[in-house]
Order: sequence, then C-alpha cells, then structure tokens
Amino acid sequence: MGDTPILPVEKWMIPVSPVLQWPEKNVVSSSQRLQGFYITGAQLELDGGNFISSNCNGHFCDQQGAHVNGREQERCACFQNSGSRRIAVFSCNIMVTSRAGFTFSADYFTSRHFYKTYAFETAIPTTTSASELNNNFAIEEAASDCVHGVFEYVNNNGGWDVDGWAKPGLILDQATAPAQGANPFQAAPMQQEYFNTGNINYHIVSMVPSSPAQLNLITMNAFKIDIAALLREN
Repeated sequence: MGDTPILPVEKWMIPVSPVLQWPEKNVVSSSQRLQGFYITGAQLELDGGNFISSNCNGHFCDQQGAHVNGREQERCACFQNSGSRRIAVFSCNIMVTSRAGFTFSADYFTSRHFYKTYAFETAIPTTTSASELNNNFAIEEAASDCVHGVFEYVNNNGGWDVDGWAKPGLILDQATAPAQGANPFQAAPMQQEYFNTGNINYHIVSMVPSSPAQLNLITMNAFKIDIAALLREN
C-alpha cells in the first residue's frame, strides 16, 4: 500500500520465532519489600473454591483482586468505575509447590481469563448471584472438580508457570497508634510504626502450563463445565 514503508529498514528484515524463558525468581522470606515471583514447573493443589460477588462486569477486565483478605473490593482490580450490577466470579485458594519443594498458599484467586480458558465453556450468567451458585451444591461441586481436574492433568504433564507478587504482612505498633476515641488523623502517618508479622501474603497474577505441547486439547476441554446448562438442570 504505497511506497512508504511502515518500518524504515536499510536492508531486509529476518523474522525469528524466539522461545522466551524467564529466569525463575523466588521470594526472599527475610525481605520486607514488595516482591515479584516467577516459578516454573510448579505443582498446584486446589485448597477450596466458591463463587463470590464482584462489582466489575467489564468484559475486558480480568477481575483479579475481586476479594482481598476476604473482603469484597468496592472497585474492580483494574481501578475502573464500579459496575452497574454485581456479578458472580469463581474464587479459589491454591497451594503452590515449586520443583525445589518450596510451598506457599495463595487465597482468593480470581481471573476471568483463566477460568474462561480452562474451566468454563460459557460465561457465568450475569443474572445469577454468587449466593445462588454457592447454594446449588451440584454447581459448586462441579466447578471445584473441574479446576481440580485441570490442576492435576497439567501437574502430570510438565506443571505450571506461576507468576505474581508477595508482600509481608504488617501490624501497627499500638504504642504509636492514635489513642482510643481520638481523631485518627491527628497522628501523622510518619509517626506510626509497623512491624513485620512474619507472614508473607502471596498473590497470583497468572498460571499457564509449562509444557503446552504435552497437553491434549480434547482432554483439557473435557474438564470444562457449562454453568448455564447446569443452572437449567438444577
């Protein structure tokens, strides 16, 4: 289309197909800073799952962080405006074990992309509430069995590449906290001190199979469930 090249090149371009492999990065337990981690070939274990409510109904939002420390967030994780209606999303607690044997737990994992890719044939109906799904034992069990099956199948075929971030838990030193009944804004933030609780909170951002070429697509799709169909049946 025309004589003007999109990319100015002196000679020619050589297309390549690189295999990008990020170096594994573990969390330093003694650090009090926010850290990122990347683990390859990890084993995942489902440690419980249920449906929760989210204020975000955007189709382009991954709905991560819908719940933080067990509390529903007023705005979605991508910090857009709150949705006009609450929708149900699936949340699960995950035990992650690295190839070196290091294990940690990540709770309240929500991801529209992950569940759409590996778990649900169709989207959760927007007219269905989280409580309605949780009160339907057949659906709640089917969703948990589905995720468990996907975890196990990929575990046995190369494992998972897991990335995310971790941060140590902090607790306010009561000696620097505002007096009971006092205006909390009277104490300047710099005057308050926090201590490391010794617990590290892990937050998973994404989980993808480490060796996708080893997976059978028909087998993977067989784990998926159709929540809309299950609602009609139950």
